[in-house]
Amino acid sequence: MWDRDTVNNTWNSVPTHTVDITYNAYISTYSGDGNTLASVNGGMGSTTEITIHRYSGGVWSDQALKLTDQSGKSYGGNFVRNFKLNEDGSKILVASYTSASLCGFYVYDTVTASMLIEIDCANTVNFQSYGGYFAGCDFSADASTIATGNGSTSVSTAKIYTWDIDYVASTATESIISMVAPSGTTGSETPGRVITINHNGTVLAYSSGIGADNMRV
Repeated sequence: MWDRDTVNNTWNSVPTHTVDITYNAYISTYSGDGNTLASVNGGMGSTTEITIHRYSGGVWSDQALKLTDQSGKSYGGNFVRNFKLNEDGSKILVASYTSASLCGFYVYDTVTASMLIEIDCANTVNFQSYGGYFAGCDFSADASTIATGNGSTSVSTAKIYTWDIDYVASTATESIISMVAPSGTTGSETPGRVITINHNGTVLAYSSGIGADNMRV
């Protein structure tokens, strides 16, 4: 980890902290407060667990309890196609995807490793239809909202999906943004290849288009 000198607005020349990871961690996610790091035990498509690293008292340490698939579905190594920690590192969004008929978003408690929210996207939101292993999605810093795109290349069917989460009721309320092709474009979309949402889930931005000639935000 590198810290920034906020007076001179420069980064330290050497890491201020180092987390020793003894396995191939191809992707990671960092909490907004800088005190929690999550990593996976392999690449996307071969990941079965998430390790939580926490910073306290000037020391980084690994949480003994690992996060594993609690959905009861057969994701196997496809348990993590993307993941995002919230601001204080208490919750993590996990995008699991095996196929269009076996996919979903899950929110876990990073301390207890229990699943808090399940959003089943099977045959409804094919959020990884772009191909490859990475699922485009985002999780607001306050852990209130999830956002993704369905990846359709047709303006008539391309959509951005958001879910507002109620942790007390264990529910997620879906909203849909339909696409409108900007004037002068070909009309191809594929929304959500990259998507980001603000801290409280009220504003989002996404990239769209099928090539460098018509990407838009």
